[in-house]
Amino acid sequence: MHNEPFALLQQAVALHQRGERRRAIPLYEQVLAQEPDNGWALFFRGVAAEEEELFDAAGGYYARAAASGFGEPELLIARGGLAMKQGQWTEAVGHYEAALRIAPEIAALWHNLGLALKRLDRLSEARMVWAESMRLRRGCPADPSAILDADERRALRRANGPKLAHDLAQLRWLRAERVAGPEVEPAIAALVRDRRPAAAAAS
Repeated sequence: MHNEPFALLQQAVALHQRGERRRAIPLYEQVLAQEPDNGWALFFRGVAAEEEELFDAAGGYYARAAASGFGEPELLIARGGLAMKQGQWTEAVGHYEAALRIAPEIAALWHNLGLALKRLDRLSEARMVWAESMRLRRGCPADPSAILDADERRALRRANGPKLAHDLAQLRWLRAERVAGPEVEPAIAALVRDRRPAAAAAS
């Protein structure tokens, strides 16, 4: 990555992480003007569009990121979450299954895959993946088939795209690019376990 796009992306990610999405978006656009296939910029730009409920635009950015060869599980998590919001259950299953091949330790992925399978009336499969989710974390209902739609919506807001994907991607990108040091590792581990960092829980 060239110095100027890298610096712009650093600024954009920092702004986005502080909740200043509107200031971050022009910086993502500047990065993409110089590097149209920058996977991280495309991913974060898609997250920003999804946060604004511009779902078609978000899907376009995610698709471009995938076409660029960007293979991070966060992208698949986000695409699965977006498909769920649009009622595209089969597509959601495909994205979640692909993400689980990369990151099977993320309990929220198993849980959300179960939600998508339930929508497709594939209840025996849903129970199996929920059992794996329960093995990885506490807090899933003892009887997955008893989950109500209201619970599903709460689960999606808590653990599904773009929140989980966004937070994980930001921390992993900062760590990979040596912008942040090893002090972020506990936060990454907490998100992987589908628990909010202490600062987020207190807000």
